[in-house]
This record gives sequence, structure tokens and C-alpha cells, in this order.
Amino acid sequence: MEIKLKFEEHGFKGHVTMRVAKNSERLRSLGAAGINAKGMTAESMEDSFSNLEVIAGLIEEAEKFCVEVDLNSGKKKYKSFEDLENDQECQSILMECATKCLMGLGSAEKKSKS
Repeated sequence: MEIKLKFEEHGFKGHVTMRVAKNSERLRSLGAAGINAKGMTAESMEDSFSNLEVIAGLIEEAEKFCVEVDLNSGKKKYKSFEDLENDQECQSILMECATKCLMGLGSAEKKSKS
């Protein structure tokens, strides 16, 4: 399943399409990002997502799930996950992409029949 995340605010226009991680991929990626599921509560999960190292790990793990980037800010065009990674103005976009693909959030993109 893929999700198409649209960005139309803060000077950005366009989308990033991410493949939603399968359960096994999600668990491995969350572990690699430093999230320990043992005794996890809603509060400890929220604390994990406020840890900068965990956020960086989630973004790194999410890159392999990126299908397409078609985004611009008026000044710059972004065509890859790496383009987003190399621009500090894209941090919130990267965080949204990471959490939505690794946590299975978002609505599936409808495929057009050709």
C-alpha cells in the first residue's frame, strides 16, 4: 500500500508518495530507530517521538520506503528523499513522511486503471 502525502502549506506545493511498511519492516525500523516496545505506553511513545536521535533514526529508516518526491517551495524543487534530507526547511516534511509510513497512518492512494 502507498500513501500520497500532499504538502500545500508553508510555501511548499506538491507531494511525497511513501510505501507503508509491512508489520515486520515497521518493527525492525522502529527498533533500529531506538524505540523499545517493552512496557511501551502512550506517554512513553510520545516521549520517544520527542527524542531527536529517535526522530533522526525514523527519518533514516523511512528513506527506503520513499516511492516518489514531487515538491517545490517556489525557490527549490525536490525530486528525491535525499533532496529533502539536505534542506533543513524540510524537517517537518521528513518527520511526517517517516511517521506515516512507519506507523501505517494515512489513507491509501487510489491507483488509476490504465
